[in-house]
Amino acid sequence: MYTLQIVNLGARFLLEICALCVIAFLGWKMGSGFFSKITLSVSFTLIVMVIWGIFGSPKAPFPLNGGYRMLLELGIFGIAVVGLYVSGKPLLAILFASVIIVNRLLSFPTLPCLVTK
Repeated sequence: MYTLQIVNLGARFLLEICALCVIAFLGWKMGSGFFSKITLSVSFTLIVMVIWGIFGSPKAPFPLNGGYRMLLELGIFGIAVVGLYVSGKPLLAILFASVIIVNRLLSFPTLPCLVTK
């Protein structure tokens, strides 16, 4: 069981990286010229990284606990899923959402540890 938890936490990290990539892609799709595409991609990604670093990371200076942390994760992953759907990738959005849900279900035994930290 311990190995499954480690693998699932690694998959969770990869999902977070994928969400950042999708958010950068969303910024790219929203821009009209090359400079605005780069600016929006980098800005959106940095904003999410800073918010996650301050409130959601394991060593956050102001960690969110309980339902607030879950809302933060839901917001970040939700933006990524909706961004995929809106940008014309509905199948990828469904796949990404499904993988996130499976990851959360598999992390249920470690959920109290993740919520209280």
